[in-house]
Amino acid sequence: MIQKKVGFGLLSVLILLATGWWVMYRFSSSPLRSNEPIYLQNINFEYQKGFFALYKTTHADVVMFGDSHIFGINGNEALAREGVINRGIRGDVTEGFLKRLDEVYNLHPKLCFVMGGINDLYANIPVETIVKNYCKIVEGLRSQNITVIIQATLYVGSERGSYSEKNKEVTILNNELRHFALRENIRYIDINPIISENTVLKSKFTVDGLHLNALGYALWLPEIEKELVSNGL
Repeated sequence: MIQKKVGFGLLSVLILLATGWWVMYRFSSSPLRSNEPIYLQNINFEYQKGFFALYKTTHADVVMFGDSHIFGINGNEALAREGVINRGIRGDVTEGFLKRLDEVYNLHPKLCFVMGGINDLYANIPVETIVKNYCKIVEGLRSQNITVIIQATLYVGSERGSYSEKNKEVTILNNELRHFALRENIRYIDINPIISENTVLKSKFTVDGLHLNALGYALWLPEIEKELVSNGL
C-alpha cells in the first residue's frame, strides 16, 4: 500500500508539472512570433483589420482611432450622430496605429480623435517612443487635411498590476503629449481629472481597473460633443 501511495503521489506531481509546462508554453509567445513587432503579437490586430476591410463605408465626418477605450463604445449611437466611425482595436499599441493609418485616410474624415499609450506602457515601450509615434500619426493625418484631436492616456485603477508605477508613466506621457499638442496647435482632451483621483482611475468608472464602464463613458462623451460642435459638426 505504501509503495502504491508513493507511486500515485509521484505520478500526480509529474502530471501537475507537465500541465504547468503546457500552460506556460500555450500562453507565452512562441519562438516563431518572438521576432514579430508587438502590434502583430496582439491577436485582435489582424482579426479586427479583417472586419474593417469588409465594411463598405467610404466616408465619415469623424473617426475615433485607438485602442480598447475607443473600441468599447459605438459613437454613432452614444452621440446620436451619423458619420462617427470607430477604428479602435483592443490591445493595440501606437506602432499599430501607424501601420493602419490608411483605415482613417480611406474614410476622408474632417476630424480624428486619437487615444492610445496604455498598452505601450504595459509592454514596457518607452514614453519617448510613444511620443515619437504620436508625432508620426499626427503628421500622417495632417498630410490628409484631417484635423487631429489628441485624447490623454487614461490612468488605470488599483485593480491593475503595477498600477502605481504605470500611472507615474501615464503622467509623464500625458505631460509630453500636452506640450506637443500646445506646440503644434492641436486640441487636447484630458478627462482624467473627472474620472480619477490622485492619478488613480476611480473604481466606480471601470469594470476591471482599465476599461471604462457606462458611467465613465457618460463623462467622456460630452467632451467629445464639445469638440464636434466647435468644429462645426
